[in-house]
Amino acid sequence: MKLHYDFDPILLRGIHFLIVLCFPLLAGAGAITATVHLIDLPYWSYQHLPADAYGWSHEQRLILAGETLGYLRGNQPTAEAIQLLEALALPEDVEERLYNDRELAHMRDVKEIVDVALNICTSLMVLTLLGLIVIALYQPYLLSKVALQSGWWSLMLGGSVGGVIWCFWDWFFITFHELLFPVGSYTFEWTDSLIRLFPPQFWMDSAISIVGMAMLGSIFLIVIGEATNKTEAVSANRKFS
Repeated sequence: MKLHYDFDPILLRGIHFLIVLCFPLLAGAGAITATVHLIDLPYWSYQHLPADAYGWSHEQRLILAGETLGYLRGNQPTAEAIQLLEALALPEDVEERLYNDRELAHMRDVKEIVDVALNICTSLMVLTLLGLIVIALYQPYLLSKVALQSGWWSLMLGGSVGGVIWCFWDWFFITFHELLFPVGSYTFEWTDSLIRLFPPQFWMDSAISIVGMAMLGSIFLIVIGEATNKTEAVSANRKFS
């Protein structure tokens, strides 16, 4: 449906541009949220990771990793949710905490970032939906362009990030943490529980999963845009034939 009175074309173009510009951020935040909340990454990643060098069994690592991710998935504020991690104990000594103070401090930072990603995803989804509704009401023919441009833009960025992760993982991992966390707060001993449960290869698997999901969403959007574009072309040909 197209309304019969005009809407400021400059504002429409601005909405169009903002949706395209922000879609990679929406795709990335959505992929992070989906990876944390929907995918059992430890089960998938542990299939090819080496066994724990200090004696934890595969089943013990899965349980502890799952409980740790449960902390990230919760809706409680960080100050309350962190109590879940503080209560975890070492499998071999229930009198000893699983995570030390430095690890707990880092996990507080991680949850805050995950929660921000969720809030960004939710906000961008609402704003994008409102923008699409405006375009659908006033210039519906732009929807296919928005879908195609958003999809291709996000796919190119996702592919670039994926290439950097694959070729320069160490640099990417360090740079990512330096941007988001206080210097030195994300480095731990190999004997620390966080490293034993989530070694570097686990985070590479996570990054690949996030980028892959974002790119799949982009491809899906491109397919929708192409299908819509062809439908509009067929309708236009029938109209003028």
